[in-house]
Amino acid sequence: MKNKSLADSSLEELNAKKKTLVTIIIVLSILILLYGGYFILKLVTGTWEANNSLGTVGFGTLGVVTSLVSVKLSRVGIEIKNRKTGR
Repeated sequence: MKNKSLADSSLEELNAKKKTLVTIIIVLSILILLYGGYFILKLVTGTWEANNSLGTVGFGTLGVVTSLVSVKLSRVGIEIKNRKTGR
């Protein structure tokens, strides 16, 4: 199935996409907070191994994905705003 561009989507589809993206950002933010708490707990208890870079890679990946979804959300928001103002 081919992805539709934002210009080809209806206003209802854009609003649905915006709700979905907001939900994804909320879930990713919760995952970042939980992972950060887990990381701090491991550091405080001293059970984190110094050569374990997988923890920081996962944390960084969550940050990058959250950033990309935020950019997509802003593009959808701009398209909705343009449609409502008639541009």
